[in-house]
Amino acid sequence: MRSLALIVLVVTLLGGTAAAFAVTEVLKLERSPITAPRFTKHFSPVCGCPKEVARLSLRLRKADTVDAAIVDSGGNTVRTLIEDERYPRGPVSLEWDGRADSGGRVDDGRYRLRIRLEDQHRTIVLPNAIFVDTETPRARVIGAGPQVFSPDDDGARDRVHISYSASEPARGTLLVDGVSARTGKLRAEGRASMRWDGTVLGRALGPGLYALALRVEDRAGNVSEPTEAVPVRLRYVDLVSGLIRVRRGGVLRFKVDTDAETIDWQLVRRRGSRPLVFVSGARPG
Repeated sequence: MRSLALIVLVVTLLGGTAAAFAVTEVLKLERSPITAPRFTKHFSPVCGCPKEVARLSLRLRKADTVDAAIVDSGGNTVRTLIEDERYPRGPVSLEWDGRADSGGRVDDGRYRLRIRLEDQHRTIVLPNAIFVDTETPRARVIGAGPQVFSPDDDGARDRVHISYSASEPARGTLLVDGVSARTGKLRAEGRASMRWDGTVLGRALGPGLYALALRVEDRAGNVSEPTEAVPVRLRYVDLVSGLIRVRRGGVLRFKVDTDAETIDWQLVRRRGSRPLVFVSGARPG
């Protein structure tokens, strides 16, 4: 009898295991009732920018009564977004402002969206992570040069190269005398670089001394303080002396400062239109 009882027990366990395996395989083959999740991955409730709210969208395969909540890494509910709301088959759009049910702002970290489908008796924690990040990034300029440049496309000192470092993945914005000149692409944490061609938002600037600085914006929309400014001089062709005196019948001597290999120059009357002298292909100096 004891042997028979053991046999019955083993058969029962095997049967239960097989049944559980079969149920698991069926669940694997069953399509998820939620599709097309699109979430804001990084956001900052304090940035004062379009990324201060996380936008969460998904689609339901069937109409259902839905509960939706934000949960922390331990699975604890921090914010209930909707409760017992009926949705038809199709899109569901939600927003989260980074606050808990208590009204306070949640800690920085990773969160997920949990959906309860009442009709289908299913609870799903979507794998898409939502990161709350309120920390301001830091940036510093490592170097900038040449400090005198001429954007004349002659291949010599046409651009200023600014190398900088950021404390986290971020995109840099170049400031020229405090005005945003251009914004680069998102770069990894550490060293990156930008170039300046003497324009601000596509408008060419005249010759002169300009102060270049950088600020960076992280993936959540937090913006750093501007770095210390670096002075650079933009110039094209300069006469070294503004006033040149020469005796009548003497030799006119002047110095031209440029990085171009050749220059064209002309001598004109103060109020004249036609040049008295025209020289093409002369060497600067």
